[in-house]
Amino acid sequence: MHLRLPLLSLMFALPLTPALAQQKPAQKQNVVKFGDVTLSAYTRIEGNLNFSNTTVSGTRTLLVIPDKASGSELRLHADTIGVKSTEDSPFEATEMSGHVRYTLTQKTKEGTRILEGTAGHATFRRTTRLIELSQGVDSTLTDAERLAQPGTFRAGKITADLSKSPVLYTLSGNASETDIRFKPKESSGKAELKTEIAETHISRFREGSFQVGQTALFRGAETVADFLNPAGKSSGQIKAALVEAKFTETKSRLKSATATGNVRYRLSRLGEDGKAEESLDGTAGEVVYDYLNQMPRYVLKDNVEVTVISPKQIRGPAMFSADRVEIDQLAEVKDKPQSYRYTLTSRPGNALVSFTPLAPKPPLPGKSALAFRLGTLTIKQFEKGTLETGKSFSLSGKRVLFDSTDKESGSEAKFSSESVVGTYLEAGVIGSATASGNVEFSINQPSRKVGIKTRAAQAIKGKSSRVLYVTGKEERSITFAGPLSAQLIDTDTLEKPGVITAKSGDKLILTLTDDSYDLSMDTPSEASTVVLEPKIKSKKQDTPSPKPDVKNPTSTNPASTPPTSTKTEKGAR
Repeated sequence: MHLRLPLLSLMFALPLTPALAQQKPAQKQNVVKFGDVTLSAYTRIEGNLNFSNTTVSGTRTLLVIPDKASGSELRLHADTIGVKSTEDSPFEATEMSGHVRYTLTQKTKEGTRILEGTAGHATFRRTTRLIELSQGVDSTLTDAERLAQPGTFRAGKITADLSKSPVLYTLSGNASETDIRFKPKESSGKAELKTEIAETHISRFREGSFQVGQTALFRGAETVADFLNPAGKSSGQIKAALVEAKFTETKSRLKSATATGNVRYRLSRLGEDGKAEESLDGTAGEVVYDYLNQMPRYVLKDNVEVTVISPKQIRGPAMFSADRVEIDQLAEVKDKPQSYRYTLTSRPGNALVSFTPLAPKPPLPGKSALAFRLGTLTIKQFEKGTLETGKSFSLSGKRVLFDSTDKESGSEAKFSSESVVGTYLEAGVIGSATASGNVEFSINQPSRKVGIKTRAAQAIKGKSSRVLYVTGKEERSITFAGPLSAQLIDTDTLEKPGVITAKSGDKLILTLTDDSYDLSMDTPSEASTVVLEPKIKSKKQDTPSPKPDVKNPTSTNPASTPPTSTKTEKGAR
């Protein structure tokens, strides 16, 4: 084998001195070629001529080692380089220390990948084709085909396995020194089909590995993954014991990131000012962040708990619990801003939705306040449902429980049905709510002050095929669809609870204000009934008059002849 070495450096291990450099300013840098390996810019070599056990030193020393199998070239700078060679493998083992700088260039059909950076120590084994970097490793990875910009990573130790294609990188270290940042390249094609990929930051992992465009896996009890939508419209953070990235089979595009093991997450939808307009956090057994949709999408699985903050849409935090929650960030549509859509599926015992809509505006001057206002909504035992914060909600199951409690007015409502659907009159203000399918209901308005008088409590309870609550700017009503059987309680106006029945196709309508309600019935069947016993007061004393004998056939007291009607009945006041 042909070996070219400066004679003095080999035989006497004499360093180049400043004086010698001044005497020979035109001297070329030292270069050694040993097989396919090139060593240059060293100042001192000690060891055997065959490099079986040799030490090279110098602040600018450069070692270039090609790896034909992977199409890679490794360039190493270090203050001290220890070399061990065998007959079959020149520079088989290389160990470097002191200001290690490295550049690994790999040329592939897709393009060129470059890994470069610094470390305190490095080793390379030609037989196993393993590069090991340690003692505070900082790296930059450039891959124009798959990354929108160079990725950076930091760890206590990084290993590059050139025997794998693409190169397999393994990272390890304590939570304070592990850190990776990358931004996957946006998919090509038509503008409307392009995938918006988030800038990703993974930190505080104990160990991890990745092959660009194929696999990525990070473990550690404190592993943190942060995402930022490129348009600045959303951000997210996931903490878990394991974070894994998946890629598409074609073109190696990043498809999803999955976190498992005691997952904690925080997501935010950002406004134009960069502040969170809607944020949510909670826990789950698994969280998947989907990169392939036009907008960010999260899938939460296994005992999911969600807390939502959206000041423009709801009062205080909303709470969701389910076996699975899918969260889609919807794009802006005309004048409608972005929003989150939540799709829930669950076993009934694990299902919960609780939130407080914004309060409706106060009544116009001269108008009465409206009774039976919906307040904090609590929905349980559903099996599936969809919600858009401040826009709509729909939940269904074999027996859905739907409760409403309004602290300000004292209104309470309880429903048991097969489905509950709600829409909004305006941002955050419910305009309608419908319970359908074998509905059991109880609606209560407690006693309250109306002007200088005290209004007695009112209630209606019973069973119906469907109950529709509608509120507008000036009126509010509840419609009960037949078959219906109900009791109407109003101690101010009724001697005893009224009894109402309606056949299929008929409906009862209560039009509500704070001091009264109007009762009307639409009875196409002509077979529905309303039985009311009004409370009659004495004109002189403003007290109830004595009851006449209900057995007296000449009595004109309405109590003795309860009305049964197949047409609209009004006047229950």
